[in-house]
Amino acid sequence: MARKTNRREFVQVAGLAASGLMATARPLAGAVPEPQARPAPRTMGARFRALLNGPEPLVCPGAYDVLTARLIQIHGFKSMFIGSSAVNQALLALPDQAVVTVSEIINYDSIIASNVDIPVLADVDDFGATPLARPSMTGCRSTAPPPIRFRVSTPGLG
Repeated sequence: MARKTNRREFVQVAGLAASGLMATARPLAGAVPEPQARPAPRTMGARFRALLNGPEPLVCPGAYDVLTARLIQIHGFKSMFIGSSAVNQALLALPDQAVVTVSEIINYDSIIASNVDIPVLADVDDFGATPLARPSMTGCRSTAPPPIRFRVSTPGLG
């Protein structure tokens, strides 16, 4: 007779099984069209521009943590999107209510972007709660890893 397992043992075994599945996962057939024979751009910015200017629509599924970002990459998508609500939900378990600052959003998005090899489009919007968004965005250019591209809709940055 099999012994009864507790919740902790179940979660540990499920985590090991999930990591094994991620390591052996292959991209879904037909999820994203096969790449055409073109020379690959060198930088993430150039790759992102090439994808935007390409003939097919650019599908950017939403990632909210490193796990979902890696799953998006494993399944063959060429780019991904990180919304500003992901930071509020992950750090504070609250809806997107401008509780976190722009610098916290940039730090969180940078961690996700540094763990994938595809371009990332990030929404860095705190509904105008950070009045000094321009210095924050200038600082993020030097600290953020190359694969990240920010979109800011803070009033006054037009």
